[in-house]
Amino acid sequence: MPSSQRYLQKTTNGFHVLIESALTGYDSISEIREHIAQQAKTQGLHATDIGAIGMTISEILTNLLKHPTEKAQRIHLEIKTSGDYILIDIADDSTPFTSFDQKYHEARDKKAVHDSLREGGYGLYCVLKMHSDVSYIPKEKSSDHMNHFHAKRKKFKAKTLEDRTGNLHNIKVFIVDDDRFALEMTKTALENYFNVYAFNSAEKAYAAFNTEAPDIIISDFYMPGMNGEEFRKALSKSDIGNLTPFVFLSGGDEKKLSYLSQLGIDDFLKKPADPEKLRLLIQRLVLRSRQIKQNHAGAFEKKISNILRPQLPHDYGPWSIALRNHMHTAGGGDFVLYSFSDHAMNILLSDVMGHGLEAKFFSYAFAGYLRSLYRMKSYESSPAQILNGLSKGTIDDELLESTVMTCLALRINNNGRVHIASAGHPPPLHLRKNALEKISVQGPLPGLSLNAHYHETTVTLTPGESIIFGTDGFLDHNPILFNPELTQHPDAEPIADHLWQNVEGADDRTLIVLTYGGTR
Repeated sequence: MPSSQRYLQKTTNGFHVLIESALTGYDSISEIREHIAQQAKTQGLHATDIGAIGMTISEILTNLLKHPTEKAQRIHLEIKTSGDYILIDIADDSTPFTSFDQKYHEARDKKAVHDSLREGGYGLYCVLKMHSDVSYIPKEKSSDHMNHFHAKRKKFKAKTLEDRTGNLHNIKVFIVDDDRFALEMTKTALENYFNVYAFNSAEKAYAAFNTEAPDIIISDFYMPGMNGEEFRKALSKSDIGNLTPFVFLSGGDEKKLSYLSQLGIDDFLKKPADPEKLRLLIQRLVLRSRQIKQNHAGAFEKKISNILRPQLPHDYGPWSIALRNHMHTAGGGDFVLYSFSDHAMNILLSDVMGHGLEAKFFSYAFAGYLRSLYRMKSYESSPAQILNGLSKGTIDDELLESTVMTCLALRINNNGRVHIASAGHPPPLHLRKNALEKISVQGPLPGLSLNAHYHETTVTLTPGESIIFGTDGFLDHNPILFNPELTQHPDAEPIADHLWQNVEGADDRTLIVLTYGGTR
């Protein structure tokens, strides 16, 4: 609260604020307006009405600070409700406004306001737009020898922006204007709806753009230093800046600025903008921008998901192969790669930690790197060499090093022998005729150490036995116990069906079954 305030009195239908010293400056007006906004909230007034009250108080107090010959030493603010209406009375003991009626009629003429853009006309025009009745009584005609500014507005009852779209305070709006009064008016019109950042220069807004990442920018065109055109062009040099909705709010003639369409702006509004129309424009542009971004992200995510979707052949020589996979809508970190060499098949299962598009992106990056390893003959013969190459490449690559993944690499041979190497992955299972056993194979996560060296475990299967392995998403939620039914199938598909039938869990999950059929 400013030091000039002496008391606040609440009543059943409103409140009074008495100020018994001269206004100390614009900052004191902001403090008074903020305090009254807080009190109005306690009265249950809607944000639209609170914004109108704040703008009205700012306009009148600013004029009292700037124009009267004898400045006000005593100001009495009264806000009260009467039925469906809100009544505002601002009384002061300063020199009366001698030309209020003339200013009133000029402000009602929207074209005159556009042409002159005088501060008094602009602010009063905004006040008149918000109230059904406005009047001024000089102190020589009032009973208490105080000047009185009266304003009356009907309470806002129509569906609000919040009612139509939910809470919009998470929308971050940059407003940029070198005119302090215009900046304050625009801020007052928006701050009860959105998260507003106000800047008195384009340079300051541009410096804050990358750190604050606004959803939309409302900028004046004519400004000293970096003007609106230069501001827009500077933002357009980056993809994020180019895609951020941008609106000019200016007093210039749009027809004289025909080249504005080449700047890629979303709209041009002339001062003074109708507050409700401005709020609806912000809502529309931001929601449209978010929808476009979601559509692009969804298409990108779907494309990557299709690329990463695990695939394996149904058989290889004497081996029957079954694969089951579920890619959660918010995930997508599992992928499977395979290649062939003389009398052997290499399979790699990987699980990139995380969820959403980020996990998909890193999976895609890892998959691309591993494909290159598979194409290098020096790595084709050994699962351990594959993981050694992956770990080294991860350390050398800042992108790959910034996430966590696990891998299981296998090489199956026609004689039933399986070579296995693990990089932090859950151990595979060996399904025998009379038991289900974990295969002991361990190794550090890729990129964890410069000295990482992976070792292989070799298992030889007899006809009818299987290797079962999967990602955390499957094994964590679906512990596998030995079941004699599993050993009755010489084919991998029925085993996979049996294990997959009760799968649960929200994570990505992948299951692979390799069943050895013996030499043919």
